[in-house]
Amino acid sequence: MRNPSVLALVLLAGPAATSAPPACRCAQLPIETYFENAAIVLVARADAVTRIRPPAGAERLEVRFTPVFRNGAFKGSMDGVRFVTPVGTASCGVDVQRGETYIVFASGGDPQDPAFVWFTTCDGSRRYIGAPRDYEQEPFIGLPNHRILPRLFELADGTPSPLEPPADFHTSPACWEGLRIAHQGSPPATLRERVRVASIPGPAPDTGGVTSPNGAYRFWTGYRPEGEVLGDAGGFVVVAVERPSLLRIAAIDSRAPPQPTWVNEKLLFIRFVWSRVQFTDLLVDVERGLPIYEEAARYSQEAFEKYREACSGQCPCFVVPGRTAELPAPPVSRPSEGQEAGLHDLTRSLAFLDADWDGRVFTEPGGTAYTVSALKGELGR
Repeated sequence: MRNPSVLALVLLAGPAATSAPPACRCAQLPIETYFENAAIVLVARADAVTRIRPPAGAERLEVRFTPVFRNGAFKGSMDGVRFVTPVGTASCGVDVQRGETYIVFASGGDPQDPAFVWFTTCDGSRRYIGAPRDYEQEPFIGLPNHRILPRLFELADGTPSPLEPPADFHTSPACWEGLRIAHQGSPPATLRERVRVASIPGPAPDTGGVTSPNGAYRFWTGYRPEGEVLGDAGGFVVVAVERPSLLRIAAIDSRAPPQPTWVNEKLLFIRFVWSRVQFTDLLVDVERGLPIYEEAARYSQEAFEKYREACSGQCPCFVVPGRTAELPAPPVSRPSEGQEAGLHDLTRSLAFLDADWDGRVFTEPGGTAYTVSALKGELGR
């Protein structure tokens, strides 16, 4: 790896900088290449950041990292290692902020101190934002944001990641005994933005409400139909929490009154209804006035009926629907030569193959012979 200190000295010796700082110029590479080139790979929180001004050479940031996954590094060892990055974008330094989490690809050593290892943007290091599926950018070439951690686990030792993005259902609907509500992780941004928590002027009503187990707080529910002049339409919950103001949790454009219930002395569970099948479950700490849990939920009658009708109740029960690793091997039948490409194109073009499709293509009636070729091993299909 190029020595960032030398690179920084060359840049500092050049013409006077303009108002805009020069940027690091490095071609973006696949995450596999960054992983292979690095001596140490980790996803870690920056717990301390110290600016170092050595007698000779460029300034650098020394960072104390605490791993947040695997209880250590994905590759290499952190024992006795001091992580440093150049100061400034021109030197390809990572803009490290205390408390933030970073994907670190570190390599090389410092001739003055072998304990130092460098990490730069050229080596692939960058801030890790978490794993929201609706994140539009691809931080690494050809790798969606929510697949970064699973890929690191695969590169590290080939074991399945415990952080694999959740499937649409915990088990295949073909295996269910009856209808159920399935939970789907974080709600999409369009629904999260419609849940609003605010403090509003009091006082609380003198009567009614549902009292908390400690007898200190009460909540009331309400629903404002579309067309009323007072604020946004939708369901809401108002909570009295021994303060001059009230806590109001509202779901804009929800389609039914909310369904709250006390979980304990201060935690309030609320289910907001967006449609016949879509809900948001919320857990609110009323003393702090903050949601501490939020998840999308779905009434899966349609999926249950689709799976049962397609399989006549005899479908194998997969741990994760659509994952080829869970299918029996070898399958009962395979497509003939030339048929595989046709099946692949067919499954990509049919508009009615929605998220409830479990990924299998049957080559004979009755659901007894099938092929997995259409998936090509793709989780996203």
